[in-house]
Amino acid sequence: MIFNDDIKAVLNSMHEGILIVDSDSRIVFGNEAYLRFISSDSNIHPSQVRGKKLRDLRPGAMLPEVVRTGVPMLRQRRREAEDFYYVNMYPVFSGNQIIGGLSVVTFMDDAAAFREELKAMEERNSQVMSRMGAFSARDTFSNIIAKGKKSAACKASAMRLAETEFPILMTSENGAGMSMYAQAIHNASPRHEGPYIKVNCQEMKDGIDTELFGVEGIRNSIGNIGLLEAAKGGTLFIDEITDMPPDVQAKLYNTLQTKSFYRIGADYLIPLETRVIVGSNTDIERRVADNRFNAELYYLFRTFSFNIPALRERMDDLPLIVRQELARLGTVRKKKFDITNDAIDRLMHHTWPGNVRELQHVIELSSYLAKDGMITVDILPEYIGQDISENEKTLPERVRAFEKNEILKMMEFYGSDLQAKKLIAEKLGISLASLYAKLK
Repeated sequence: MIFNDDIKAVLNSMHEGILIVDSDSRIVFGNEAYLRFISSDSNIHPSQVRGKKLRDLRPGAMLPEVVRTGVPMLRQRRREAEDFYYVNMYPVFSGNQIIGGLSVVTFMDDAAAFREELKAMEERNSQVMSRMGAFSARDTFSNIIAKGKKSAACKASAMRLAETEFPILMTSENGAGMSMYAQAIHNASPRHEGPYIKVNCQEMKDGIDTELFGVEGIRNSIGNIGLLEAAKGGTLFIDEITDMPPDVQAKLYNTLQTKSFYRIGADYLIPLETRVIVGSNTDIERRVADNRFNAELYYLFRTFSFNIPALRERMDDLPLIVRQELARLGTVRKKKFDITNDAIDRLMHHTWPGNVRELQHVIELSSYLAKDGMITVDILPEYIGQDISENEKTLPERVRAFEKNEILKMMEFYGSDLQAKKLIAEKLGISLASLYAKLK
């Protein structure tokens, strides 16, 4: 076997140990990694290895058997003294004749590091895939009630934008229905058969960079895909965009401008094949003016944006939303629910600081108290319909309103089931009973 200097340089650059023997199992070549390995277990200097019979140096060597039989041995776990290593062994043919053998040794430190890297990548990819499965776009525009002038104009704008490929910015107060609109846009778009994924920047503030762009794999081509890549052919909804760190805002702007991005640690571009929708429930223009949000990113979105009106601005929709929620609860709990006109009138006289989400919570709570499924005025929470001017409220009344609104905001984020309420109570440093009391 003949090796030129270029081939030797390539083999010597490898971390793995490379050993090549001839048909008599005499050592023809060992790269630097292998020679260090073999000399550490013998008194032979690396310069004296070439031409030696392999089994004279390593009596338990299996490569001669591979040369004899012509059958490779793969993924063999071997041990020398206290050291473990993995080895693949192959016969070398010239035509039909065996002319030698090749051994590739992966040392335990390298193998352990690789396993850790692979495990981390598998966990990351599993998280991405589970996130993909955790969200599905169930809502469509037919689910969105828009009888009032403002809500009808909002819905019309959203439906027009759904037909395009433009990135979209939605603004609204908490609980106004932003997630429903994002799902409806996805389902009405040409990408409706692709994945729909949602990520909240407030929830992932410290890890949103890797969450979005992914991390390039080490020593292999698997890589950790991010959500921009996982949502390929579909839609990625990025909520609470103003909580995204400034450096990530800049990266997202470049991604949308160039329609490509880098995984973290990679030196090659990945084409952007995902439609991006972002949402904000803060005064994003004020944040831009205060240099707390990337102006270029905002201006990119501003052309393709719309505002979802608060419930108090679309009270004509309230009775229909209530009926929709009662129908949903009836399907879930297999029971018929209804509401009196007086109860509807009381609901119409509330200002709904928590918007549609607050209304849904009120209807759900009242449905559990309703005799024979009929919601009446007397079972609605006491505060409903008793709103007064903010200037006329006493300090305790203002405190109660603030506390309730903060709890409703957290319920919008964490959910409204029992476990979510326990978590919210824990974060607020109050008991679950106190939380229920503050919601009344």
